[in-house]
Amino acid sequence: MTALNLSPSDTLLISMFQLAFRLKHDCEFNRLSKKYPKAVIAHWCNFVTEYLDIESDDPETASKIRRDLIHLTKRGFRILRENAVDDRTQMVSLTCNHRRESSIDNIIEQHRCLLLHPVLYHDGWEHYRIIAFDEKKLPKMFRSLEKEGEVKIIMKRRMNESVRESFIVSTDELFSKVTKKQAEALLTALEHGYYKVPRKIRFEDIAKLRKTPRTTFEEHVRKAESKIMISIAPYISMHLSKPKGGFHTHPRNLSSGGSSRVTLDTIRVDPHL
Repeated sequence: MTALNLSPSDTLLISMFQLAFRLKHDCEFNRLSKKYPKAVIAHWCNFVTEYLDIESDDPETASKIRRDLIHLTKRGFRILRENAVDDRTQMVSLTCNHRRESSIDNIIEQHRCLLLHPVLYHDGWEHYRIIAFDEKKLPKMFRSLEKEGEVKIIMKRRMNESVRESFIVSTDELFSKVTKKQAEALLTALEHGYYKVPRKIRFEDIAKLRKTPRTTFEEHVRKAESKIMISIAPYISMHLSKPKGGFHTHPRNLSSGGSSRVTLDTIRVDPHL
């Protein structure tokens, strides 16, 4: 077996970045998300099998999406297995009818990036998370992606942790004990600026806009906060156990290596995500 020898100068050059972006791309599953903008479609693909986890906003939409998926069989897809978790959520596996060489996955991989599944489809956008192993290739990659559709960069940060620590924490793990009313109240508080510093609005003001008693609205928010904080407590503990210094983020301009319309001058989150 051949040994892999890296000199100290080589190891210093290894610098990884995590990025999140969304793409308005024309494909079967994104057309579904455009047709049913409130549905969320999580997609895994290995170019042999497609796996979809689809959450709809109501049972009627779920039925319509299922009918549309059946119509995909006319375009070369074949449904292998399907399962309705409830009247709003369905899981479907299909034979893959996509060619790797013309895929978004291929564009990402050709520029020394690793795609982190699942890809999410929502409201006519495809949402991607990637790990980049060569920052200089990013401008070219985004120029290639722009040929497929409109691109919006959501986040970019330097990774000082291992790759395995970059994967998403399960939403079931975080929100399984949060009721729908509690989640809606928490999201409303976020959207109205309650958590901004300095605070932009009071509970009384949000409750009045929602035509809900202040005590009821505040109770929903407080319970959601408590349950989520208890769920993430183990991850806070693990984070505190890391070496001093923590994670450092270095904003960059992605167009520094060439003239690309897609730039990221500051680390930010797209407010419309």
